[in-house]
Amino acid sequence: MSVSPTARTSAGLLRGSVEHGVSMFRAVPYAAPPVGARRFAMPAPVAAWTGERDATRNGPVPPQPPSRLRAAMGDFAAEQGEDCLTLTIATPAADKRRRPDLIWLHGGAFWTGAGSEEHTSELQSRP
Repeated sequence: MSVSPTARTSAGLLRGSVEHGVSMFRAVPYAAPPVGARRFAMPAPVAAWTGERDATRNGPVPPQPPSRLRAAMGDFAAEQGEDCLTLTIATPAADKRRRPDLIWLHGGAFWTGAGSEEHTSELQSRP
């Protein structure tokens, strides 16, 4: 049984998971949700939270039309929503050592994809 990794951010504590030997933190907010009055405004700082935030599951992906590749690859079944200003962060270990982090940002031209797409199957933890 592996212990869930935790990481402290300026907004609060995150509880992640270990996937393929890599510490993963999913749906980590980097700005306040762009909804309501914030919809077309500049990003605002994320509000701090108390306790541990569950960072083990992906959040919504940016709203987008059906994929042009769905006939060949199938439908994209992820939840969509405007509260999508989040990161997926992978690191070899969540400790006090200086380690590389991988941060997946989605660049689908407002048309397709998400930063939470699976990219860790070939990564392995290294001491």
